[in-house]
Amino acid sequence: MAVVIFDGLVLSEEQRECIEKAKALPIGGELLIEAGAGASKTFTLKALAKLVMVNRRGMYLAYNNEIVKEVKSMFPTSTDVLTTHGLAHRYVGRYFALRLKANMTLRMFVNIFNVHAIGHYGVNKIAKLAMQSVCKFCISDDDTLGVKHVKTVCASAPQLVDVVLFYAKRYWIELNNYQSSMPVFHDAYLKIFALKLKCKELIISLDYLMMDECQDTAPVVKQIYDLIVSPIKIAVGDRFQAIYLWRGAIDSMNQFSQEHVASLTTCYRFGDEIASLANKTILATHDERPCFKGNPDKHSVIHLTPFDVDIDSQFIISRTNADLYQSMMTSFELGRKPKPLKSADVSINLLNDIKGLKTKGKAVSFELAAFESYSELKEQVNNGLNSDMKSLIAAVEQYGVDDLLTRFNEMTETRYQANDILTTAHSSKGMEANNVVLSQDFDYCINPNTSNLKEEGSLLYVALTRVKSNLDVSRCSTIKKILSDTFNQKMERKSSVKRDRFLQLFGN
Repeated sequence: MAVVIFDGLVLSEEQRECIEKAKALPIGGELLIEAGAGASKTFTLKALAKLVMVNRRGMYLAYNNEIVKEVKSMFPTSTDVLTTHGLAHRYVGRYFALRLKANMTLRMFVNIFNVHAIGHYGVNKIAKLAMQSVCKFCISDDDTLGVKHVKTVCASAPQLVDVVLFYAKRYWIELNNYQSSMPVFHDAYLKIFALKLKCKELIISLDYLMMDECQDTAPVVKQIYDLIVSPIKIAVGDRFQAIYLWRGAIDSMNQFSQEHVASLTTCYRFGDEIASLANKTILATHDERPCFKGNPDKHSVIHLTPFDVDIDSQFIISRTNADLYQSMMTSFELGRKPKPLKSADVSINLLNDIKGLKTKGKAVSFELAAFESYSELKEQVNNGLNSDMKSLIAAVEQYGVDDLLTRFNEMTETRYQANDILTTAHSSKGMEANNVVLSQDFDYCINPNTSNLKEEGSLLYVALTRVKSNLDVSRCSTIKKILSDTFNQKMERKSSVKRDRFLQLFGN
């Protein structure tokens, strides 16, 4: 292969192979690139856009808004960089702008649809099951809402299937009503968008289409990808980073065409030490032997003892939001400057709403305005709805809303001013840092008896591969066991019980 220089760098053999295979794609062809963590995925896609897709109109479907912000300026102006939800919002979601600001409550559902109790099953139970059924439908690639979506949420109450389906269908009809004022959730307009593409009410035609993180694609997102008209499609993913199966995503690498495949296995983010640990982690949790290699020009260090307390900057990665809040409070106690990776403004607004609900029975903002009390919000969260607030509610119960508000308001304005950048493994995807600390709560969630060992192992793999130089594993005994090849030794069953109880209390 001839030497290719891009952005002042000589492309590797694997990167050149991606370019050659993209050039050779037939019309209607698809290239699947399997890329390890930190293995130059974005750089290679940028090279493809600028070297192969010259003067062509394309789209890059990024995994989340953080990645969009990071890479948008790297691509040609002819490449539209956005998330799938962002694309759906452009065509459909914007018509629901006001309705997206509020939450649908159980009480609201019961009142709108005049829900009646069935036997000893109360109205809130039926409302909850109907709402969850519609959520299941919205992330599926099915054309119509039916029994299959209801059965999955009514497993413990099969006698309710017909009545729940009745209310679920009414709910879905009202979600589609552009004249309604009823709150709408983001996956609803994503589904409406997919259905419009399916029936050709909308047609999106491009010269090329790229999508990243394809291993964590929900069925509806894969459907949208398939329905966009483009003569060339390129999907990139890492099957060992499939971490959203619990939220309805599918490990979809095998659902993409396998006719044209390329690989990126050299992880330029870190050295061989981290690449070796990544390989060991995957072997221990997936029983597979990947062949990731580290950057030959980098040296990374795995620290079995804690970083110095005066270390200037570090990423602390937790398995759960509950541990993130604990890390935040500990950081303040040590006189350090913590900052969540995600905007603190969202948490501050929610905490002010919770305070309003607790003291006045009224939320300040539109998002929680539908709730009449803090207890109603807690009931909804405990019923499995608004699950993204589960850890915040748990933190309020543990630390108090006033103390949390004080701490959030004391935080630095940007993460570049912080000593401790706090994130969960899920939110860390796409991020990198020189110094990374793995928190202790990974140990609560993973052991050889864990029923979803592969997914938990993938989360650990994602977390440890955020590092560039120094990885502190002093708090994470799971990694220590993997390093010493003792992870798969027989463990007591109580570890699984402890994990299940932990996630029940605090969620993912």
